[in-house]
Amino acid sequence: MKYENKLALITAYYLSKYDDLAYKKLNYGSKNSTHKKIGLILGVNPNTVKNMRDAFDPLHDNPRVGWYQRELPRSRSKVVEMFGDLSEESLYEIVREILFDKELNNQDDFKFALGNIKESDKTLKKSYSYTTRGITGKKAEEYFLKNYKKIINDVNAELLDKRADGLGYDFIIKSLGENLYYEIKGLNTQTGGILMTEKEWAAAKNYKERYFLCLFKNFAQNTVEEIIINNPAVKLNPRKLIKPVIQVNWYVQAKDLIGK
Repeated sequence: MKYENKLALITAYYLSKYDDLAYKKLNYGSKNSTHKKIGLILGVNPNTVKNMRDAFDPLHDNPRVGWYQRELPRSRSKVVEMFGDLSEESLYEIVREILFDKELNNQDDFKFALGNIKESDKTLKKSYSYTTRGITGKKAEEYFLKNYKKIINDVNAELLDKRADGLGYDFIIKSLGENLYYEIKGLNTQTGGILMTEKEWAAAKNYKERYFLCLFKNFAQNTVEEIIINNPAVKLNPRKLIKPVIQVNWYVQAKDLIGK
């Protein structure tokens, strides 16, 4: 894959994930005008930019359906792995430099990192449908919030929302005198794998039979299927994935510190 196409992929990922906010901050006018401007800057066909964006859409909470029928190609999967944990502000800064001043494009470490976005656009042999806190993740969490008393068969259960705490689980359910820990995953389609973070897997091993992995799938067809796995650390045998991740740091030069 050409280097400019890799840069376009990152930009398209930002457009898909943050949608209206992304288009507004780039300030190129309409969505079509934005695709044309990005294409002109990077030397990529504007329709390619749009198609790249559409490939990411099933992962995100925006009005477009995207290509939910297709598995995410290898190159797109790598972009999600590398940039998916960045804040909107950090991802915008990367896209801004890609498009406006191009300083980042010429950094050797950035070029090296983008080398992980492979030439081949073939899908991975084993499918990993990324369950980010986008459309599937949010819908799965909403589904659980509406149905958890029925799912755990306890109308008196008390729910504590821990999604913002980064503890390796989304919810604590107080039921029958004990705390139960629930991690929620969602799939847009009927089949596909899931990703668990290091914290989630560690929590599963720590809490054992008090930890539940809930998978809600097939949201695209509006016929949600439930899979509830108790003690997943014992019942599942996942493959460890070590992924390169882009981290944004801010470097202050020595000359800027003089006299401060």
